[in-house]
Amino acid sequence: MTEAQTYFELGNSSYSGGDYDQAAKSYRKALDIDSNLAEAYNNLGITYRLQGDYWRAITVFLKAIEINPRLDPAFDNLGVAYLQVGLSGNALAVLERAVEINPRNPRAFNNLGTAYDEMGDTERAIDAYQSACELDPGMKEAHYNLGLVYGIIGALDLSIREFKRVLTLGLSEGSSGEDADTRYNLALSYRRKGEYSKSREEFRMAIKLNPELAKVCYHKEENQMLT
Repeated sequence: MTEAQTYFELGNSSYSGGDYDQAAKSYRKALDIDSNLAEAYNNLGITYRLQGDYWRAITVFLKAIEINPRLDPAFDNLGVAYLQVGLSGNALAVLERAVEINPRNPRAFNNLGTAYDEMGDTERAIDAYQSACELDPGMKEAHYNLGLVYGIIGALDLSIREFKRVLTLGLSEGSSGEDADTRYNLALSYRRKGEYSKSREEFRMAIKLNPELAKVCYHKEENQMLT
């Protein structure tokens, strides 16, 4: 292992421990030694993005791609950063490139779905989220996003199916599976379908998990999904 790779691994260790400042320092040290380490630029960008420094993250993701034009995680991460600064069109372009490079990347498909959704292309958003779920059936975020989109377009049975899947996946992972936002949106779909007793039960469970949702349940429009 080279000295640069040693600092890169130190950065990964700090990142895994939630110490993003130290992770960034280690990644920068690795890049001081080897400025062509694309993976270090990618991971450095992730730490910047998690710290809310989105434009700095964009700069280093672009550098990673310049060094390695086939590093699909860098395209994916760049797409997420673009979404976070409101550049949906830019995000769409790089996320399409991410899945072109690696059509087995479920996270990129999920983020691509978000970009399509923000661009108003619901049909392609659904296709992308479905691809993410097919590639990784345990990806809760993709099932949740599908549930949201199905609910918005009125495909209530499908929306209910996806939200229930999210809760089931939570249980299979050993957690309680009690996700307040998921239960709130499941309640909305049940209510719009006319299944009021199930809707009331899900609302009660959502409020129990997050009492602040009581204000949402009573003061927001019936068709407003939590995202």
